[in-house]
Amino acid sequence: MAASHQRPVIVGGGPAGATAARLLALWGHEPLVLTRDRAADRSIAESVPPSCRRLFRHIAIEESFASAGFQPTTGNTVWWGSPEARVEWFPAGETGWQVRSSELESLLLRLASDAGAEVLGGRTVREVEGGRVLCTSGAEAEVHETDWVLDASGRSGVVARAGLRRPFESAATLALAATWETPKELDLADPSHTLVESYADGWAWSVPVSAAERFVAVMVDPRLTSLAAAAGSNRDGIYDGELAKTRALGPLLSSGRRLSEVLACDASCYSASAFAGPGFLLLGDAGSFIDPLSSYGVKKAISSGWLAAVCLRTLLEEEDLTEACLELYDRRERQVFESYRRLSSLHFGEGGGAEPGRFWTERSMAAVSELHEDDLRFDPAILREDADVLAAFAELKQREAITLRVAPAVSVEPRAMVEGDRVVLADHLVGSWAPDGIRYLRDVELPRLATAGRCATSVPALFDAYNAAGVEAALPDFLGALSVGLAKGLLIDEE
Repeated sequence: MAASHQRPVIVGGGPAGATAARLLALWGHEPLVLTRDRAADRSIAESVPPSCRRLFRHIAIEESFASAGFQPTTGNTVWWGSPEARVEWFPAGETGWQVRSSELESLLLRLASDAGAEVLGGRTVREVEGGRVLCTSGAEAEVHETDWVLDASGRSGVVARAGLRRPFESAATLALAATWETPKELDLADPSHTLVESYADGWAWSVPVSAAERFVAVMVDPRLTSLAAAAGSNRDGIYDGELAKTRALGPLLSSGRRLSEVLACDASCYSASAFAGPGFLLLGDAGSFIDPLSSYGVKKAISSGWLAAVCLRTLLEEEDLTEACLELYDRRERQVFESYRRLSSLHFGEGGGAEPGRFWTERSMAAVSELHEDDLRFDPAILREDADVLAAFAELKQREAITLRVAPAVSVEPRAMVEGDRVVLADHLVGSWAPDGIRYLRDVELPRLATAGRCATSVPALFDAYNAAGVEAALPDFLGALSVGLAKGLLIDEE
């Protein structure tokens, strides 16, 4: 039986915090959300890709999101490393959404409140000390006692800033942004598109927030761009000067009108030395911040909120799984960050074109040097190009017989994983290539694959035996997982 706990306190009401609050409330844990009141004119724009639909469906907000009136979009138009436009349509005719961050946060906080979470606005959290959360509301001070604090305070990092924040100073980024009124007719493949353009000293992006308005930002390095260094004195002039360097976006806006003052904010990447520990979890941007090149900021935040809620729910209801839950959360958040950093390094390598300047070369090199190979070993993009995996796959195609076993140096041990909306312990293969354990590769369950191999005598028979024992796998995924298992010494063929 679970012990009695004080209700969790969530610091911040953005997508990560609101998602965690809603789920915890639905599961009966009565969270308290402390959030600031965000000024509407400080809101930015977000592009939400169609790949978020599956996530929204899983956490039961798809219908609410779809009916919120957010502007649909069919893809992106980019000028990246080249003056030529490249139109990137979302696959299979799917649509994403363009949203104002303030409207998205309002929707998610309302859903959290409707589910039973207590949301206190106008709060500024000053300090988290042990189980005490100190905040102010106007001139009034408040103290909230809790066993668990979920830090979803974004770049402020109320918990993270106390020795956990890991900045990457090698590639500082300053974002300058404003909202524009644009002409009704724009020379674009689709006016709903997110626009992204690289230029010599940085890059620019634009998201439409209505039929006649666009959010437009430039991303520069304050150490390399002389204009950016004087941001405090002439922000509007600096912003206009950066837009003037673009070949596509600037001319598109030439007949438009800037509606807002230029906002300036730090947009440098950072991570954390630990994403979870006794009494705390770091959610979304409080734990790590990725360059917005990927347009997956909202997805990353909501996914983080979901995982935090799952882990916290489990450890509150099954205290013997506390350590396993914290280790799982820390490992997953670290892997997500490293995966996005790898994508950024590839984008930065392309952004400078044929003659990249310091802005591009320093970022590409920094992104690569800061990656941790241990956290990227399971990346499908890397494994698809791995020479050992390709050799194992080629050999499988020639093999008539197979007798599959778990390798002698590999053990089968229980490890934490998410099943449904709980953390459970399940068999994983543990070895030198996977010291933390691995259960799935390309949605193929490795322990079940090894069990099926005890009676199968050929690759086709192994495929049939695996699918007969549980959820069926697609043949390409099955062959890919089998190739990786053999190449990395998790499995052996005794034939």
